[in-house]
Amino acid sequence: MTRRKTRRVTKEMKQGNFPGIRLFLSSLQIRYKFLLSFALIFFLSMLLCNLFIYVYVRHNIEDRIESELTNTTAMIYNLVNTSMNVAIKNHLRAVAEKNLDILTALYRKVSAGALSREDARKRAAEVILSQTIGASGYLYCLDSNGGGGRAPESRTHRHQRG
Repeated sequence: MTRRKTRRVTKEMKQGNFPGIRLFLSSLQIRYKFLLSFALIFFLSMLLCNLFIYVYVRHNIEDRIESELTNTTAMIYNLVNTSMNVAIKNHLRAVAEKNLDILTALYRKVSAGALSREDARKRAAEVILSQTIGASGYLYCLDSNGGGGRAPESRTHRHQRG
C-alpha cells in the first residue's frame, strides 16, 4: 500500500498537482486562507516596489556622483590654473621689481657722476639680457619712447651654441 501511495504522489507531482499543499490549504480556516493570501500579495508587492526603488535610487545616485565628480574636477582644474597664473605673475613681478631696483641704483650712480651714461647702459643691458625666464624666455625692456632693446649678437650666438 505504501508503494501505491508513492506512485500516486509521483504521478500527481508529474502532472503538476501537489497534494500536500492542497491538503494543507483545504484544512485551513477561511480567515487563515485570507491572511495567507494577503501576506503573499503584500510580500510580492513589497518585493516589486523595493526592486523599482532600488533601480531608481541607484540610477539617481550614479548620476549625482558623476555630476559631483565632474564639478569637482572642473573646480580643481580652475584652482590649479588660477594658482599657476598667480604664481607666474608674482614671479615675473618679482623679477621686474628686482631689475627696477638694479636700474634705479645705476641711475643714481649716473646722477651722482660716479658712472658714465654709456657704462650704465652697458651694465643695464648686461644684467637684463643675462637673465632668462623659464627654459627659453628672455626679458625685454622698453624705454620711455616705446623703443626696446634686443640681445647683442654675442649673446644670441652664445645661446645657440650652448
